[in-house]
Amino acid sequence: MPVTLPATPYEVSFNGYPAPIPGKYLALGLTNSGVVTSNLDAAGSVVLVTRPAPPYMNFTLLYELRAGGMNGTLLASGETYFDGWNQLRIRIDPIAHTVGGSINGTDLGVHTLDIGSPRYAGFEGVGIGDNFVIRSVQ
Repeated sequence: MPVTLPATPYEVSFNGYPAPIPGKYLALGLTNSGVVTSNLDAAGSVVLVTRPAPPYMNFTLLYELRAGGMNGTLLASGETYFDGWNQLRIRIDPIAHTVGGSINGTDLGVHTLDIGSPRYAGFEGVGIGDNFVIRSVQ
């Protein structure tokens, strides 16, 4: 989705879960690319990706916060419980040049990263999602 983001701190959030199928994911992110398929995977400025964790694909989620797409720099990773509406959040502070986030209330830290002013925000993958929101934060 094309966006004009504020020059002050903001947050992008989304609730959802990836399909419990090996190799599938659900991601939230910001990018400068207008490509409509696999955009965050290949060109995401910052991406929070979730994947179902084996062996029981509907009990646990693996997550990664990355810069530069899903093969880019790993900023944070871990495991959380699989909720019907996992809450994914990415926080950007364009003044301090930092990014951070959380998943299901677990803080992913604050990382020094200047992503500039991304032109697009969105989500992608295979799963179910709701409540895509961009808001200013203090």
